[in-house]
Amino acid sequence: MDRAEDGRAIPGLWRFVGTHGLLFTPDAPFPGSTRFNVTVAAGARSLTGDQLPSDYTFSFFTASPELRGAAPHEGARDVRSDSTFRLDFNQRMQPDVVAQKARFWNRHAPPLVPEAQVLHCRTHE
Repeated sequence: MDRAEDGRAIPGLWRFVGTHGLLFTPDAPFPGSTRFNVTVAAGARSLTGDQLPSDYTFSFFTASPELRGAAPHEGARDVRSDSTFRLDFNQRMQPDVVAQKARFWNRHAPPLVPEAQVLHCRTHE
């Protein structure tokens, strides 16, 4: 069974793929920045009755949030003064938290903390 790092079981569906593969599909997307452990316990049986002699365990990690790109790009010089900008992340983000963490500044003034209003958010995965 798949388990999160804190030991919680991950609900989902197990199904065979062909005669030798087993596929797990979680009920909900895995959360980011999380370690998952998978164990197939000793005693799991094959169709012919043979048993797995010992536990087989492995783990994997889901990605941490990462900024993949921005538009306009770093160093752009042809940006209009009424332009918007876009940040692309590798996973869904909480728009209100990102807006609170954003800082805008130029070389002649201290950073500003804008009053941001998130009107809508589209994610790109």
